[in-house]
Amino acid sequence: MHHPESSPPVDEQALCDLCGQPVSETAWLGIEVSRPTPATDGEEHSFTDYLGGIFCSQDHAAQWLQQPLPAPEPVQEVKESRRERLLLGSLLVVGMAILLLAAVGAFTLLTAI
Repeated sequence: MHHPESSPPVDEQALCDLCGQPVSETAWLGIEVSRPTPATDGEEHSFTDYLGGIFCSQDHAAQWLQQPLPAPEPVQEVKESRRERLLLGSLLVVGMAILLLAAVGAFTLLTAI
């Protein structure tokens, strides 16, 4: 099965997800399947699971679709690092300072008239 996060580097030739043969750069077929995945224990919301593949022919794509889809991969929580939180906080402070200076400037212009 083809997953975007495990895609081969651009320089490598893609392989058919059914037979494993190299796929021509000019004659390939890609399929993406999306399916709702219900929330499990400890999760608040459901999510959409995407999977797909690259195939050397329409027949191989059809055969792949006839097989049961693999179980969804577990959702991995992305945790922000300390550095990312500090950067976000710094951007927030700078943004607020810009808004404050703009408000002071606008007030000054309006009272000077």
